[in-house]
Amino acid sequence: MIKLKPGDIILGSKNAPVTKIIMWFQSNPVRYAHCMVVCSGGKVLQSKKTMHYLTIDEALRKYPKHTIARYRFATEEGQKVIDELAEEMIGEDYSWGRICLQVFDHIFHTNWFSGKMKDEDDQVCSSAVAYVYEKAYGKKFSGADWESCTPDDIDDDIKNNPDEWSFTFEIG
Repeated sequence: MIKLKPGDIILGSKNAPVTKIIMWFQSNPVRYAHCMVVCSGGKVLQSKKTMHYLTIDEALRKYPKHTIARYRFATEEGQKVIDELAEEMIGEDYSWGRICLQVFDHIFHTNWFSGKMKDEDDQVCSSAVAYVYEKAYGKKFSGADWESCTPDDIDDDIKNNPDEWSFTFEIG
């Protein structure tokens, strides 16, 4: 198995009804409806019902179709920021409000709705990954602010900016 490092991103998909709904609302074909970020100690930050940690093995088993990406400009300082922010998010509830606003964004092809929700405690999987990356590295995925970032924005950024991603690994 490949050794993952803090800051690595796992984009995943499985054949669940919620995944199908999320993918149905996307304006273009998407490969992934879920994303997570690797933290120190082999932990992976995930947002589902609450923000919590999985082990790397649990995350990869849970999402048999996945891509792993490593940001070329990751630093130890940035990895520490990701760890600190992840720890602050643990236990926070999944933001059903944010996900509903993201659905409106997809229907109306805008980022206006979810972009209005600025509360850092209201996170879904992609906004959490985008939030820690924006704070750690100033990185915006496909130009989207963390408030409205989707797994598709992250996947598109990885595909369209190979100079920024030194490692990607795909299964499924």
